[in-house]
Amino acid sequence: MDALEGWGFPSMVFHELAWFFKSQQIALSKTNSEIKEYLTNEKTTFVPCSADDVVFASSRMKNHREYNDLVILSAAGRLGFPLYSFDGGS
Repeated sequence: MDALEGWGFPSMVFHELAWFFKSQQIALSKTNSEIKEYLTNEKTTFVPCSADDVVFASSRMKNHREYNDLVILSAAGRLGFPLYSFDGGS
């Protein structure tokens, strides 16, 4: 990622990161530090999710597990950002 000029993080990604840290029982101080590091990185553009993103996700999800990914997909599409994921899920 260092080679990239910048990246956009939809707000949902930060929520997922916090929930991941919670599920892994990672210390809150580490969680806060990691999230702040991404938020304040000079290459980071924080992308708020819009009502349109929520409508997009809720109208297309086949199950509740798809919701977060669809919100992120919608935000990326709305802003013309390419997607990159470390998500190993299907």
